[in-house]
Amino acid sequence: MHAKPLATRLKSEFPIGSVTEPSPLQPGKIVISDAVHVRVPLDNSFPCVVTRQSDGSFVALDSKSSFPALVKDIKDALRSASKFGEKSKDSRLR
Repeated sequence: MHAKPLATRLKSEFPIGSVTEPSPLQPGKIVISDAVHVRVPLDNSFPCVVTRQSDGSFVALDSKSSFPALVKDIKDALRSASKFGEKSKDSRLR
């Protein structure tokens, strides 16, 4: 899977930070906020949302096979992050 086409689709819903394509050594990454990013696998499996917890640890949510389900997970993760003081830079998400 490629990160850039997915980031382009997500851009209509969220502010996109950096985009890193997957490699054999590590998955790709689409940064949504300081506390939320999307992990993009190199193989044909599905992307997942990763959130940073208040203690600094990271939690990967279940992979999503549909775009609407991925968007819902990102929105939920951003709402949870805002409860811990993470501010979105995009007014659509407040």
